[in-house]
Amino acid sequence: MKRKEEELTAKIIDIFGTTDPEELRRIAEAAECYRKIKDSAKKMYPVEKILLQILSLQKFLR
Repeated sequence: MKRKEEELTAKIIDIFGTTDPEELRRIAEAAECYRKIKDSAKKMYPVEKILLQILSLQKFLR
């Protein structure tokens, strides 16, 4: 059982770069925000979509 836990931890680090719960929560919130923006961007012009993506990435990197 310990081995599976170690493998899972290694996979989480490979995907997200951390196992810190607060950091993972922040990543999840940023992903949810990006999904909402992406859904609302379906009616926008390509330039507006790109600007929204840039803004959401800036928010994530802060």
